[in-house]
Amino acid sequence: MLGKRRINSVIEYIQNDQFCRSQMLLKFFGETDTKHCGQCDVCLSLDQSQLTDGEFEEISTKVIDQISTEEFEVADLTKQFRSVSGRKVLRTVQLMLDDGVLETTGSGRIRKVES
Repeated sequence: MLGKRRINSVIEYIQNDQFCRSQMLLKFFGETDTKHCGQCDVCLSLDQSQLTDGEFEEISTKVIDQISTEEFEVADLTKQFRSVSGRKVLRTVQLMLDDGVLETTGSGRIRKVES
């Protein structure tokens, strides 16, 4: 079982295009208090989608509304926002993860951190 979990973690890492690769590696090794690196391919891609404060507030409010009752995969969550670019939704989710408002589950889903 442990070997299969490790293989799945490697596959998730390779296929990932939404979460900082450094954070994923650190989480794999048990680190929980991390910030995005700003240097990996994922972070550089996300940095291209700069947000205004107003956009962040609007998107983050909608994200919280969407995930208040259930967990979501990021891809499914971005589909809920038809009028906002997917990159801006991803950037908002990343910032919310960094701020500890959201967390990822072992299966790669996103949920609100319980207060």
